[in-house]
Amino acid sequence: MSRRTRDAYMITRFFSAALALLITVICAFHPAFAASPSGEEETISAVKKAKPSVVSIITTFKPGKEGGGSGVILTKDGFILTNAHVVENAKTIQVGLVTGKKFSAVIVGCAKNKDLAVIKVKANGLPVPVFGNSSKLELGQTAIAIGNPLKFQWSISKGCISAMNRDIKTRGIMYRDLIQTDAAINPGSSGGALIDLKGRVIGINTLVYTGNNEYKNAQGLSFAIPINSALETSKFLRKGEVQASPKPWIGISAITVTRESAENYDLPVKNGIIVDGVVGYGPAKKAGIEKGCIITDFNGQRVYSVDDFKALLNGCVPGQSVELTVWKNSKRQRINVTIEHQTK
Repeated sequence: MSRRTRDAYMITRFFSAALALLITVICAFHPAFAASPSGEEETISAVKKAKPSVVSIITTFKPGKEGGGSGVILTKDGFILTNAHVVENAKTIQVGLVTGKKFSAVIVGCAKNKDLAVIKVKANGLPVPVFGNSSKLELGQTAIAIGNPLKFQWSISKGCISAMNRDIKTRGIMYRDLIQTDAAINPGSSGGALIDLKGRVIGINTLVYTGNNEYKNAQGLSFAIPINSALETSKFLRKGEVQASPKPWIGISAITVTRESAENYDLPVKNGIIVDGVVGYGPAKKAGIEKGCIITDFNGQRVYSVDDFKALLNGCVPGQSVELTVWKNSKRQRINVTIEHQTK
């Protein structure tokens, strides 16, 4: 082998080795080439992030009678979100952190018709979770429940998002747009966190459906309040603006549109409610709704009867703005109405 050939061979080997080293470095540090964590590692990481922000709640109602549940820390200075049925009518409320610290809590605001409450402890520096966006959930994505079922504190259960926008009537409450998951939820889990694989809170665990007499052994039917609506409600609860059993109000009376009335009066729609009375000082009047208007949609959901409208309205809180689709003077309009409490 000539000297020139040998030198060319050594140079080629050098650059080949350098290129291989460069590719190795890039693969090790560049996100596009980095090895993805396993599902198990993702779950462990998510739980580590969110678990410190979930609290245990112990309540007393009378001597010898205790209750329990869970909560999610809202702010560093002690506001905590939970279900209304966990703390409503409690004589004492004790909150426990994963560190072992315990605090006495008081109810700041309670919206029974949405089954949400905000309680407050005297503390600072509490661990606040990252909140996700429940409007962007996908069917089949992993869901992890963290809570205190049957007082087994900070238990973890894992499943997936089974369905969304579920409506269920139970406990005298019409729950709207719930997240359905097969992650196990049991008594004591209520008020705890439903999280995704990034440790973001996507829902407040609320109830499990066990079936009626015909389906006594139903399993895997757990439900959570989407975090977007829960946080919206919490804004008002933290101010104490919504108390024990609020009655949202816009100041109208109405009747259901029937097929017969639609045909007899040549109405522009076959479903909805006809406004037959408007309170002069009420929110509807202020927004421009008049007697004879027909309401067909409430925040994008179809209204088929007065009961439908009441159920949708009862799922709201004072100060919240809702969009109504209204036929007024033979024209279809979208009108924003700010909900109030009835005070007169």
